[in-house]
Amino acid sequence: MDELYFYDCNLNIKSFAGMLENPTQCYKFFWLDSIMQLVARGENEFTFLKVFAGMIADAWYAVKEYHLRLGPKSVDGTSSNLLERAVNKISENVDVKNDESRDIIIEK
Repeated sequence: MDELYFYDCNLNIKSFAGMLENPTQCYKFFWLDSIMQLVARGENEFTFLKVFAGMIADAWYAVKEYHLRLGPKSVDGTSSNLLERAVNKISENVDVKNDESRDIIIEK
């Protein structure tokens, strides 16, 4: 017999939705997407490293192929978005194509 799981939602939906309003930094969408993909794969517990690796993999194509800015520029003209900076820094040290699959990017 399958074990029965009970879902107890104590999430304040209004506050959660408010978190996604006025996104000056798009990392919020990559964060949520990464968590949703982990849950969809059946993972109920995961580390920050797994979430962040998914965020980098999801942002990879947009940043590397289209040079999309994920947030505002700093005073010196560089990106102030840590996710965008992480993608660019990793791409300097790892040989990954711009259009590589999400799983390959996470693996590397």
